[in-house]
Amino acid sequence: MSGKQVIPVEEMVAKLEAALDARSDPDLVVMARTDALDVLGIDEAIRRANLYQEAGADLIFVEAPETREQMKRITSEVKAPTMVNLIPSGKTPLLGAKELQEIGYSVVSHATACTYTIARAVSDLFETLLHIRYNDT
Repeated sequence: MSGKQVIPVEEMVAKLEAALDARSDPDLVVMARTDALDVLGIDEAIRRANLYQEAGADLIFVEAPETREQMKRITSEVKAPTMVNLIPSGKTPLLGAKELQEIGYSVVSHATACTYTIARAVSDLFETLLHIRYNDT
């Protein structure tokens, strides 16, 4: 989404530290997300990502890289496991699992895949219902 804003990095670190302090299950993964790439550029997004890793984040999500080159920079320069979010018609290139792994991502999310699938199924159902001729006998 365009027109985003980001909070100051110090505020995000404080939120992250609060989440980490509240973590009671050692298996809970704390992921830090930054939208700084779209707002402030890739250098600042990577800088913030590394600060969040230093604060204790287990996983880093730099939102909306637009090219493979940006994706490679993120995974090579961020000193933590990284996540990518793939959305049809989104800014991030839709790559396969093998290529994402080769680039260096640890986690991939297809956040809207179920939503699109369900919407299509409901649309197909309504189209079918629209054309059913009920027999009154």
